[in-house]
Amino acid sequence: MIEYELHRAPLSDGVLQAMMALEAQCFLNHNSERFLYELEGKRNVLAVMAKHKQTYVGFKLGYERRRGHFYSWMGGVTPAFRGQGIARELMHRQHQELCRQGYQTVRTQTSNAFKRMLVLNLKCGFSIVGTFVSTPNQLLRIMLEKDLRQND
Repeated sequence: MIEYELHRAPLSDGVLQAMMALEAQCFLNHNSERFLYELEGKRNVLAVMAKHKQTYVGFKLGYERRRGHFYSWMGGVTPAFRGQGIARELMHRQHQELCRQGYQTVRTQTSNAFKRMLVLNLKCGFSIVGTFVSTPNQLLRIMLEKDLRQND
């Protein structure tokens, strides 16, 4: 059975360490320094964590970019727990909390390298609002946004 936890800023060292460990399991290009740097000084940081028994198996993390607008920055589910609906539930719980807090929109980014995440975002009501080429790796990034005031 999967349990879900909501964590708000300031995030404890334990939660930050757990998310960095999850990032290392979920992504080949993880970077703990970048992870902490990205969160530094951000408003209304919100993390949703998935736990199986006593082990974290997934997370969804973001922060407020401007009033009414939330940026869902990063998330992942460990390989052994993928395909069980955990990412969808993490997103659902994040969006429920954002609605509760009065946010109107949520934005995220992905690339073709993460097709499953792109498809999940589209199935969950996101629309593609733009693309750009990231530096220094020159990857095409896809920007998606969802109006939280509309039902899925």
